[in-house]
Amino acid sequence: MSFQTLEAVATRTSVARVNLLPAEVGSARRGRLLQAGLALGLVGVLGVSAAAYAVTAGHVGTATEALEAEQQRTLQLQQAQRRYVEVPRVLAELETARRVQQDVTSGDVPAYELLDQLAAGAPQDLSLTNVSLDTTAATSTAASTGTPTDPLAVQGVGTLEVTGQTKTQAQVAAWMDQVAGIAGLADPRLSTSTLDPVQGVVTFNATATVTADALLSAR
Repeated sequence: MSFQTLEAVATRTSVARVNLLPAEVGSARRGRLLQAGLALGLVGVLGVSAAAYAVTAGHVGTATEALEAEQQRTLQLQQAQRRYVEVPRVLAELETARRVQQDVTSGDVPAYELLDQLAAGAPQDLSLTNVSLDTTAATSTAASTGTPTDPLAVQGVGTLEVTGQTKTQAQVAAWMDQVAGIAGLADPRLSTSTLDPVQGVVTFNATATVTADALLSAR
């Protein structure tokens, strides 16, 4: 191989390329490549949008279900509330009745409680044969003038009168002392105390003033 041949081979290793296509063909090719890129980008955007819509739709569905459940619960509570709509009115009527009862009974004296107290401190062989409780008027005011009939009398709301029997005058005195300690009674007085020598029995009559402390309104 001659030197010229080697030179020719070495020269042919770097072949110059020449674009002989028209410029319109190149522009059209670049346009198609750009359109393909834009289409791929649009497909990507649509995919992302679809995924975002799916996630959002799931959240909206969950929120809608929660809202429907809460609305159902509210409806149930409203239906349950209707069953108790009359409760405030009934309670108000009960309170009114209670106040009326208090007003009506505020001037009453618990007679049975008073009798229990009278009997509780009595000697074993002392019996009460008659007990009369009168609370129609105060015992120490005159009907006409409003002034006390007895300057030493205690202002009260009624009178208690007791008749009883026992064996000795000492037992009568002891019972009178017990009456003086009962709340709601004041100024106990012995009207009569007579001994029957044949039967050995003392019959006595006593009175006491019923004070405002004995009234139910004072409890």
